[in-house]
Amino acid sequence: MSLFRSLCLSTSLLLLAACTATTGGGSAGPAPMAGGLGASATGGLLATTEPAVPPTTAPVRMEGRLLDGPYVVQLGKEDVERAQRAALTALESTPSGQTTIWRNPKNGHWGTLTPTRTYQDAGERYCREYRQTVTLGGQEHQGNGSACRERDLVWRIMS
Repeated sequence: MSLFRSLCLSTSLLLLAACTATTGGGSAGPAPMAGGLGASATGGLLATTEPAVPPTTAPVRMEGRLLDGPYVVQLGKEDVERAQRAALTALESTPSGQTTIWRNPKNGHWGTLTPTRTYQDAGERYCREYRQTVTLGGQEHQGNGSACRERDLVWRIMS
């Protein structure tokens, strides 16, 4: 490989590494996310140690208690629906380490869900561990959980 081509490839990989998703937070809420490129955009040059949840075009739904804790009584139906939609997006297609944000502009409640690990269990279900936050009136509540996608395309909250 010529020196020029090696230099171009190295520069491209360095620039690609700088394109990671970022989020911010604070009392005013999260900052917008910046998109990043993954292994598929580099022709497989970046390795992943986690299995990817296979994509589907069929509707996916969720069962189980996503939000848990004494703060839940402060959430309205719209808050729960927004949190569940964001969780489905995160569990189904967000890479581990990247955050999905939901926000209810009517009352200022918002939250995040960040998949932290993807794996297949003994039953060959795709499972994801996640970290989530819910912010109500400037007070942040944090939690961790896991969910597995059943063959019938239902994400079941396990913990």
